[in-house]
Amino acid sequence: MQTLLRILDKVKQLGKEYHCFHQEIPPTGAGTRRYMLYKIIEPIKNPKEDFGKQEWISKPMPALEFETYIDKLKDEQ
Repeated sequence: MQTLLRILDKVKQLGKEYHCFHQEIPPTGAGTRRYMLYKIIEPIKNPKEDFGKQEWISKPMPALEFETYIDKLKDEQ
C-alpha cells in the first residue's frame, strides 16, 4: 500500500489535471497491479450528458516502471 500512496502523491504533484488509473490483474492480486496516467483535456460539464475529454499519456506499467516515468515527467515540468 505504501507504493500506491507514494505514486498517487507524485501524480498529484504533476497538477490537478493529471490522474492515475490503477487496477490489479485478477486472479493473482497486488503483485500484478498496473498503472496508467491520463490528463483531463475537457472537464465533465454534465455527468448525465457528456464524459469530458481525457488523454491517455502512458501505457499500463508496473509500479516501479510507472514511478520512474512519473519522476521523469516531474523533472521535465
